[in-house]
Amino acid sequence: MNVADAVFLEEGGRRFLQIADARGAPAFRLALAGRTPSLPPLQPGTDYALGIRPHRLRVGLAEAGGLSGKVFSNQWLGDQTHLGLDIRGCLFVAVTDGYVAAAIGEELPVTLPPEALHLFDRTSGVALRHGLAAETMAA
Repeated sequence: MNVADAVFLEEGGRRFLQIADARGAPAFRLALAGRTPSLPPLQPGTDYALGIRPHRLRVGLAEAGGLSGKVFSNQWLGDQTHLGLDIRGCLFVAVTDGYVAAAIGEELPVTLPPEALHLFDRTSGVALRHGLAAETMAA
């Protein structure tokens, strides 16, 4: 599982997760749309860990306002490619079916699908959400 530190924030009536890079600096945001009534609400200023499995990252499909990742590793393993991607200072591994012809240093469009995101309590490691599709939109 890829894991990045995140903080839930509210600013000007907007809700989002601020994702931190490997040094703890702000890297990118994921906007949160609505609320999931069956789950406890996220608390502003609270530290979380955001997770996504390598095979759930979408690579090569550009979306408006989407993210991109710089390739730092590309390993073809016969039926799949394992890519090391630097997404604004956050290091992720993506697994794709088939061969991906991407050179080291090349920028590729990357999407973190809301339904594939997991949210954990950063202190205890307890899973809080499995899929944020009900409340997340790409930002």
